[in-house]
Amino acid sequence: MTASTTSRSLSAPVARRWLRNIAAAAALAIVGAVWSLDWLHYIAKPLATGLCIGFAIAGGSAVSARYRAWIVAGMTCGLLGDVLLMLRDEWFLFGLGAFLIGHLAYLTACVREAGWQRSWWPLLPLGAANGAFFWHFALTDGNALGALLVPVLGYAAVISCTAHQAMSLVHTPWGRLAGLGMFWFVVSDLTLATERFGDVLPSPADRIAVLLTYWVAQTALARSVHGPREAAVAEQT
Repeated sequence: MTASTTSRSLSAPVARRWLRNIAAAAALAIVGAVWSLDWLHYIAKPLATGLCIGFAIAGGSAVSARYRAWIVAGMTCGLLGDVLLMLRDEWFLFGLGAFLIGHLAYLTACVREAGWQRSWWPLLPLGAANGAFFWHFALTDGNALGALLVPVLGYAAVISCTAHQAMSLVHTPWGRLAGLGMFWFVVSDLTLATERFGDVLPSPADRIAVLLTYWVAQTALARSVHGPREAAVAEQT
């Protein structure tokens, strides 16, 4: 592939404008969550994720159009999950399902772009984090997960697999961004899960931690779509 056939990349000023808009919407959503301003949170939370989707689409695709399509599909599922998780508790499993499908899309993006990765090192932090969570909440705390044990186990398996594949791609510029995004996704989801089932962090630190890491993750994944333009072109020429 030559530079003439590679999609355009965002200029630095335009990219910074997208990032400022995402940060502003995310900040408003966090303020709404902390101060119990439901109307603000309900508007700003999907807006922030929607801006991440727009950021991914706007920059063309320095990796490939196929990779961009799967990342955008995953983020769209995340947007649906955002809305469902803001509803009553009976929608929790539907929100979890939307995010699970989203992580399957992220997994497909990484595997179809770079093949299946067999690096062992990401298994250490991922295994330790998941092991500690399930040891505490499923084994030593009288199964605090209750009827949600199997769905949460399935979700943890999928996101861990996706994170393993993305974190193994540190040898490419876009892979480093994808790996960073999935790392913070795992942190966000583990924080959300520990708060839902154990109320570990004091309020409002719990809500700030969950939302902040979530949008750091989504922004990094969006940025991976149109990562360093010159590096992508150089590798493909």
